[in-house]
Amino acid sequence: MFISISAMALAAGNFHQVFNDNGKEVIVYPNPVLDNKFKVETNQEIIEITVLNVLGQPVFNQKYIQTNTVSIELETRDKGVFIVQVKTSDGTLSNKRILLK
Repeated sequence: MFISISAMALAAGNFHQVFNDNGKEVIVYPNPVLDNKFKVETNQEIIEITVLNVLGQPVFNQKYIQTNTVSIELETRDKGVFIVQVKTSDGTLSNKRILLK
């Protein structure tokens, strides 16, 4: 799979935007996350979002979302790197890293 980072994502520096070779994108922002609240946006319908800690343990999971934008507030007090897994309606599973400060 070919992945490119857009110039806009590099210039802004406060979110993570990735395009795959089919032109599908997943945006997670802001990154780093300062108040345990962040958003996930795609140009596909989101089916499920899971947030994992560095041990691979889920700290958040939401299914049957059926929208393109989701606001998430994590209840964890832990800080550090987390993985956001986004499953879209076409079956694509994207993994994005976020930093909770």
